[in-house]
Amino acid sequence: MTALLYIRLIGYTAGTLLQLFWMVVILGYRRRRNFERVFFFLCLSLFVFYSGSLLALNAQIHYAVPPIAVQVFAATLLLVGLCLVPPVLVHLQFEYAGTRNLLKSAKRERAIVVMFYLPLIYFALRLYPLLAKGANFDLLSPNQVLGMAYGVWLAAAMCMSFWWQGRFFQDAPTPAERTFHKQLGKLFLVLSILVLILHSMQARVTAEIAGEFTTAIAIATLVPFAVMLWLVQKYNFLNIGRQKNLVYAVTVTFLALLYLSVVRRVSGWLEPVLPPEATAAILLFLLVVFIEPLQRALGRRLRETAQLEIDRVQKLMAEIQQEARQGDLARLVGFIERRIREQFELREVRLKLVAEGGVPVQAGDTREPRAALAFDAREFPIFRGEKMEGMLHVEPHGAVISGDTRAAVEFL
Repeated sequence: MTALLYIRLIGYTAGTLLQLFWMVVILGYRRRRNFERVFFFLCLSLFVFYSGSLLALNAQIHYAVPPIAVQVFAATLLLVGLCLVPPVLVHLQFEYAGTRNLLKSAKRERAIVVMFYLPLIYFALRLYPLLAKGANFDLLSPNQVLGMAYGVWLAAAMCMSFWWQGRFFQDAPTPAERTFHKQLGKLFLVLSILVLILHSMQARVTAEIAGEFTTAIAIATLVPFAVMLWLVQKYNFLNIGRQKNLVYAVTVTFLALLYLSVVRRVSGWLEPVLPPEATAAILLFLLVVFIEPLQRALGRRLRETAQLEIDRVQKLMAEIQQEARQGDLARLVGFIERRIREQFELREVRLKLVAEGGVPVQAGDTREPRAALAFDAREFPIFRGEKMEGMLHVEPHGAVISGDTRAAVEFL
C-alpha cells in the first residue's frame, strides 16, 4: 500500500472518531440554543463524510471489485455529508454571531442562510440518478462527481466563514479565543482557495493529484475541532469546559478506540512475519508500561481540579455572606440563585426556604425527596445542626449533573 493510502486510513479514522466525540459531548452538555443544534449537525455531516470515505477506502482494500451495495451505501454517506457541509457551516456562523449579539438584521441573515440551503435541491436531483445506477465512480475523488458548482458553493461558504471569523476575532473576550478565530479565519481562506483550484483544474490533473488535494483538505478540516477540544479543556470554550468528567470520559473512550484501530492495522502489516494475534497481544500489553505515569498525571490533574473547585466555592460563600449582611432575605435568595447558576453554569437554580417552626430532621432520618436519593439528585438539603433550613434545586443544561459540579454544590 502507498503512503497516501496510509495517510487516508489514519486521517479518515481520526476524523470519524473526532466528529463522533464532538457529537457525544454536545449531546451530554446540550443547551436550549440553536447554536448547539447546528454545531451538532455540522459534526454529523462531517462524521457521515469521513465514515463514508473510510468505508469506500476499506472496500477498495478488501475487494478486487467492491459489491454494488457497499459502493452505493458509501457513496450516499460521502456525498450527503459533503452536500450538507456548506449550508450548515454558514448557518453555524450566524448562530454563533447571535450568541455574541453581532447580528444586525435577523431577516437579512435568515435570507442568506436560506440561500445557502437552496443548492441542496439541485444536488439532490443531480446525484440521485448516479446513485441509482450503482455509483460507478471514484469515491475518493468526489470533486469529479460534484463538479465546479459544488466547488463554488463550498468556497463561498468558506469565504463567508472567513469574514465572520474576522468579526469574532474583534469581539473575542480572551486572547486565546482571539488567536483561535484569527487562525481559523486564515484556514478557511486557504481551504477556499484549495477547493477552487481542485474543482477548476479537475480536467487537467491526474486522479492521484486530485486524491492528494482531497485528502489534504479533509485532514486540514480536523485541525479546528482538535484545537477546540484543547480550548474547551483549558479555557472553558463554548461553556463546555465545566463538564470535565464528561470530556475526560469521552476522550479516553475514543483514544482507546483509535488505539484499537491502530493495533488492527499494525497486526495486518506485520502478518507476513508475526501472527496477528501475537502482534495484538504485544501492543495491548504494552499499555501496562504507561499505567503508572498516567495515574500520576491524572492524580495531579484531579487534585488541581478539586482545589480549583474549592477556591471557587469559598469565593462564592464570601459573596453570599457579604450579601446576607444587607438584611434583605428576598434579595439574598435571588442573589444566591443567580450566582450559583452563573458560577456552576446551570440552566436553573431554585432555593426553597423552610418556614419558621419547620420540623427538624433527626440524624439518620432522610426527609429528602426521592429524587435526592437517586444517582442524579437534583435537590440538595440545607441544614443548620439537625434542622433543615431549605432545599436547593438545580437543573443542568445537559442530561445529568457532572461529578465535579455535584461535589462543589454539595460542599457549598
